[in-house]
Amino acid sequence: MLDESDSGSGSATVMSGALDAATGLSAFDRILDLAGSGRCPTVVAVGTSSLDVRSRAASIPRPRAVADAAPSDLTATQQSVAEIWSTLFGTTVTDPDADFFALGGHSLLGTRMLDIVRQRFGVELGLRDLLTAATLTEFSGHIDAAQVPAPRNAPNGLTGTVPSLSEALRADGTFDMTRVQHAYWIGRDGGYEWGDIPCHFYLEYDCVDLDLERYRKALDAVVDRHPLLRSVATPDGRLRTLDSVPSYRIRTRDLSRADDETKSRILAEIRQRVAEKPGPPDRWPLVQISAAIVEPNRVRLFIGVDVLICDAASWWIIESELKTLYNDPDTPLPTLELHPAQCSSAMALRRRGPGGAEAERYWLTRADTVPGPPELPIRAALDRSPRFVRRATALSADRWSRFVTECDATASHRRQRCSRSTPIRCGHGRRRRISRSF
Repeated sequence: MLDESDSGSGSATVMSGALDAATGLSAFDRILDLAGSGRCPTVVAVGTSSLDVRSRAASIPRPRAVADAAPSDLTATQQSVAEIWSTLFGTTVTDPDADFFALGGHSLLGTRMLDIVRQRFGVELGLRDLLTAATLTEFSGHIDAAQVPAPRNAPNGLTGTVPSLSEALRADGTFDMTRVQHAYWIGRDGGYEWGDIPCHFYLEYDCVDLDLERYRKALDAVVDRHPLLRSVATPDGRLRTLDSVPSYRIRTRDLSRADDETKSRILAEIRQRVAEKPGPPDRWPLVQISAAIVEPNRVRLFIGVDVLICDAASWWIIESELKTLYNDPDTPLPTLELHPAQCSSAMALRRRGPGGAEAERYWLTRADTVPGPPELPIRAALDRSPRFVRRATALSADRWSRFVTECDATASHRRQRCSRSTPIRCGHGRRRRISRSF
């Protein structure tokens, strides 16, 4: 920020969280390039800081307040928003400075939260409001400033009719998948082109001084707490939560005395098995965890999660609870008052309601105008099942130096061509990087 006085002298003020010169100029060059071609966006969102510190602090669930605790200092609006956030993140939110994105929020979860806020408070807020006011206090202030009615009573941030568990479950104990889950279930079948690939994600951690038995006990407690972690798919595309499951068995290999070649080979075998073979959806568990003792004080965890029961954002909550119970098994966690069957049933009821019918009519009248899928550069046929691999390369110092020089020259040329009168407005965005450790 440059502050120029009448005398022509100026002073520079460096703001906390501001972009450094190299990053800022690089982003500005891209904006100027777009402006020169007539495609400059109305609003530009840039990441101004790392959320590492706040993410690590927010990854630990806060204990539930005891019955005789002092009343909260939160306002009525803040308490209501805190209830919504607590439900979405699976951890009690009571801090007025709690940051939506540091807690694990992202654009999809933000959209869902904004929809709940709209139904509960009757106010229309957008992602831009959340990006610029991401703390509990700031976001609640936006709601208050809109002069909306008082919050309507609705448990756990949900509005409308929430069926009871007995209503959501069939007589055989199964319940509906959500539409996304059903798409995952269909796509993993080999009867579709580019199918036969279960949607899952893979994580690998090196943990120093990890007590595997203590970790297993924490895992058992988390599995017992979350119904979907005990669920399997049925042959007709429904879900069933098992009443009880055995204690989780973490397959472990002790490689602490193995030579480097043997160690590398076995680690690669474990990685391939967990990362590429998640197992059938009708057999528990749908979360695969193996371990290898690579050194006397270092354990490598291999974790494969079937997205049919847990997406990446939800796994962050699972891991935060694992970490909490590993450090202190007696820590109370927030009560989970809704079963996944109730959630999927409530979503189905909403689709059949007035809003769902209106949305269906909207899209049906526009179905013929929606562009088709992109023409991806894919091979006509494969002689094997598709595989996802990670590829990386590196540039030598000399090639990197020449690349930077050419980019600087190109950016300078583009700045000269860009009209100085183009209005540009910048908003704040946030970038989330997950950091976990035990």
